[in-house]
Amino acid sequence: MNQHHFNLINLLQLKLLLFAFLNKFLNKEYHFL
Repeated sequence: MNQHHFNLINLLQLKLLLFAFLNKFLNKEYHFL
């Protein structure tokens, strides 16, 4: 497994984590509206 491929997967996982976090945060915010 080469380094470039590994970095790509790490980037994807980070994006998914960030998206999930933002989604949870936005849902929480929307409940207050």
